[in-house]
Amino acid sequence: MKYTLLITVFLSLTLSSVGICQKKFIKINGTADFLKDRDTVELHVFDYGIMNIASSFHEDYIFNVKDKSFNFKFRAENHPQYINLGFKNHRGRDLICYVVEAGQAIQLTYQNEKLTISGKGSNAFRLQYLLRYMHDHMVRDHSNLSESTLPKTFHQLDSGSESRLKLLESKRKNLSKSMFDFLYMDNYYADQESKYQAMRWFSSIYLDSAYNPLLNAYLKYKKSAVFSITKPVESRNTIYSNFYVEYIIEKYKVDSCLVINKGFNIYNTYKFFVQHFSGQLREEIVTSLLCNNFDYSDSFSKAISEALVLLKTPVYREAIFSLNRRGNGAIAYDFILSDVNGNLRKFHEFKDRTVVLDFWFTGCGGCRQLAPIMRRIETQFNNKPVSFISISIDNDKKQWLESIQSGLYASKEILNLYTRGEGVKDPIINTYNIKEYPTVLIINPEGKIINIDKDPLLDNGVQFIQQINNCLNK
Repeated sequence: MKYTLLITVFLSLTLSSVGICQKKFIKINGTADFLKDRDTVELHVFDYGIMNIASSFHEDYIFNVKDKSFNFKFRAENHPQYINLGFKNHRGRDLICYVVEAGQAIQLTYQNEKLTISGKGSNAFRLQYLLRYMHDHMVRDHSNLSESTLPKTFHQLDSGSESRLKLLESKRKNLSKSMFDFLYMDNYYADQESKYQAMRWFSSIYLDSAYNPLLNAYLKYKKSAVFSITKPVESRNTIYSNFYVEYIIEKYKVDSCLVINKGFNIYNTYKFFVQHFSGQLREEIVTSLLCNNFDYSDSFSKAISEALVLLKTPVYREAIFSLNRRGNGAIAYDFILSDVNGNLRKFHEFKDRTVVLDFWFTGCGGCRQLAPIMRRIETQFNNKPVSFISISIDNDKKQWLESIQSGLYASKEILNLYTRGEGVKDPIINTYNIKEYPTVLIINPEGKIINIDKDPLLDNGVQFIQQINNCLNK
């Protein structure tokens, strides 16, 4: 009898643990009438509350389509997570920044331009799809800000936000508590962040002006704002909300810089967050701040150095350390890339020379604007120990070769290299943390990186030329 009882207890615990393990996974399956065999579907799963930066923050899964179907299964964390689901050849169908949680088994069916969402835990996914539609419809009508339109626009955005949060509240019983709390917080802070971001974006028009008319309008709005929806209560999952972290950063940029006419300084901002926050939330804010606002100035380098001492969580340290690989004075990456003839070229071929790297892609407007400036600078350094190298992230080799021949993005006379279809996944792009195009780097004869002090588009390359000359004169 005693042994029978022990066996019963053991089996109960075993079955219970199996159930727990099963709940620790998330499944996302689907069929789509627009998919063809050998199309690829990509799933990016974010374990932390920072999206679209260091590769250490997400796991990537790729599924080769068969019979118009795709299937993903991945291990869940103990908190809601973001996912991006992308269709490589059908980008208009992508599902970006959706929240999932353990135990969900979601079925996505695309048919005749319509998406149907079903399966275990689909209530939360379906609700997000509806909330996203409401949000996109609302912001479509508010693409401009002026002194006269700002208060009205922001009040309308608040009204739309209130409608969505009320809808979310009405569906509370269909969601787990953790999912409801997370979605409420995410939607609330995404809307608040968008207003601060819009303030900064449209204020850039008045960057060289003594007067910014949006500031008075913004202060007027703040005094009259009536937002009856309850502000989210912070919980243990707050640190995993990308929008909460970005809201904090954007609010500081407006209220502590723009409103009081104080320039944004990355190091001063870093120190503010270090002093006013603690624990993992502080690490989250600091990491997001530095990863999304890099300029490789002395101020930035100072913040990077201190952050590497401050941060204790390995994944945050790894993200900041990766930024340091492109700091001034960092050792250049010894790349291996293909030239137009298919030959592999390596960086160490250019030992003891000053090297200029120009990163671009076909269709990049800024890259086309920069091309004639670069061509003039290249001519100026003819017969000098300077090598100009263009590096394209185009996925299609034929397209890249045609762009080279057109001369719209890079000179045919210089060394043109290609990431062999890897695009942004190529090690050189990740090592140098290239997030914007065009990006131009100088590498001195000692093999050390020098970041451009001023965008060549802003001063016709004057500062850029001086930096190259500094390398030659050492």
